[in-house]
Amino acid sequence: MSLINSVRFLTTPSVLLLGLSLGIIGAQPQGCITEPMNATPTPPPPPVAQVYHQPVFAALPDTTETLTKGGVEITVVPLSYKPDIFATTASNPGNIYTSSHFGGGEQPYTQEMRTVETTETAGVRVKPNVLGFAITVSNKMPHTFNGQGASVRFVVDGHKQDMNELADVELKGLVLSPRESKKLTILGPALSTISAGEGANVGLWLSDIVTETDDAGVVKKKEEFAWNYKFAIKDVTTDVPAPKVTQSEEPVGPKVYKQKEVKAAPAPVYRPAPAPAAPKPVKKH
Repeated sequence: MSLINSVRFLTTPSVLLLGLSLGIIGAQPQGCITEPMNATPTPPPPPVAQVYHQPVFAALPDTTETLTKGGVEITVVPLSYKPDIFATTASNPGNIYTSSHFGGGEQPYTQEMRTVETTETAGVRVKPNVLGFAITVSNKMPHTFNGQGASVRFVVDGHKQDMNELADVELKGLVLSPRESKKLTILGPALSTISAGEGANVGLWLSDIVTETDDAGVVKKKEEFAWNYKFAIKDVTTDVPAPKVTQSEEPVGPKVYKQKEVKAAPAPVYRPAPAPAAPKPVKKH
């Protein structure tokens, strides 16, 4: 190959690009590991299937969603129950070791450390975890509706259930002007207290509801409103995140700083003073 052709070959774009690439690779420090261009990150572990207990309500034949008595209309709907994914964390202490620390602008020190393995596990439960209903009260009377004196009862298989004292506070404190409506939530006993193996009859009863008053506001009539359901539990499967394990360390002792070495000053070396010089002889003239 002639000299001119050699120069032309060495200055072609492909050769220059190859040389530049080799130069970059060669310039990398020893021990440097480059990530392959086609490397893919490690995929997260697949989710885990878990089961939660979903309440199911079926209205009995004598129950309608909306009841109207006198001048009061009340609509009742069971609450919507949804899965609630939560996490629990457990820590497992590991071995204790001594760690040495140098540099960083701090005096060198040692410290006892302990490894800790933390596992975060996801679970699922139903929310809310109590028997509950959303109700809408509408006042169709020409006078003000006052819920004072009303009471709430939850009945399971004919037995009145214990419930939170605050369950009927909203209803008792409800005051509605004519043609006014308001939505309330009434919560009852915990779902875990209801045995629903073969299904249970669950009832919501609202008693002493004022449905008629005279022009002076004096109560003329009170009614009871009742809704009854067949209650059951259905197992539902949903996915939750896989357990997550992390490693960390924590100190278990104080920092012990290394004492600075103080070098002793060298002992003085004794040297005798030089003898005085002899006097010079005096020349006689």
